[in-house]
Amino acid sequence: SMIQSNYPASLTFLETGATACTAVGNLGLLSHLTTLINNTSVSISLNLDTLPVLEGTLETLRHVRSSPFHQDNSSSTSTTLSEPISYLQNVSSFDSHPVYPLLFDPQWSGGLVAGIPHPQAEECLKLLQNLGYTHSAIIGEVHLPAGDLPPIQLTVNEE
Repeated sequence: SMIQSNYPASLTFLETGATACTAVGNLGLLSHLTTLINNTSVSISLNLDTLPVLEGTLETLRHVRSSPFHQDNSSSTSTTLSEPISYLQNVSSFDSHPVYPLLFDPQWSGGLVAGIPHPQAEECLKLLQNLGYTHSAIIGEVHLPAGDLPPIQLTVNEE
């Protein structure tokens, strides 16, 4: 997955009306999402159960010491990009979820995350999968903010 070019995916995002896009890099997914919505009037519901996870990742996180960047990215006193953890409105409900630490994991050759208009989201996903981006997924939704709550709400699939 690290050698697969993001270029065809970026063209697909353009074709399907992307309103925002960034490569997930060393700051982790959460920091990149906060950059996308910083100084906007939107919020995001981010589904932890739909985040793509490469085989062996969760096992590695349980047994291997994480990168120093991971620790910096998850710190509530982080000095990187406007303290991303402060953007989460319900950390205590999900901080024990097995995928939660991946929000802060540095992705040195990460994929792209993009905002696609809802009517085109499924089409975009199918196009990406047809291009060989087998880990592509719809990981959340963008909404107008609700009051004074932090702008990123974590969710999981309902049982």
